[in-house]
Amino acid sequence: MATQPLSERLGLSATPLKAALAVLEQEGFLTAVPHRGYFVSEVTARDMREIYELREVIDGIAGRSAAGQQEHEFAARLRDLLAEHEAVATAGDLVACPAG
Repeated sequence: MATQPLSERLGLSATPLKAALAVLEQEGFLTAVPHRGYFVSEVTARDMREIYELREVIDGIAGRSAAGQQEHEFAARLRDLLAEHEAVATAGDLVACPAG
């Protein structure tokens, strides 16, 4: 996409938008094609594998952190949500199920 339509669409001036696009290109997220604009770079199978491996690590860290910090509060909140869901399900009002 060319910078002018994107600039107008986002309500930004062209200068910071071009700078941001240049950084995204340097980071490998975008590919610049002269006289055509910027395009999202292709994600390879290796890239996807790396992303999922990183995600596994980050999710594990986040889970351990959440469980260790507020284990009792978290469990209590889950019990409350379960009770709310059971109540509306028993009443047959599935539209009113709480979102949490």
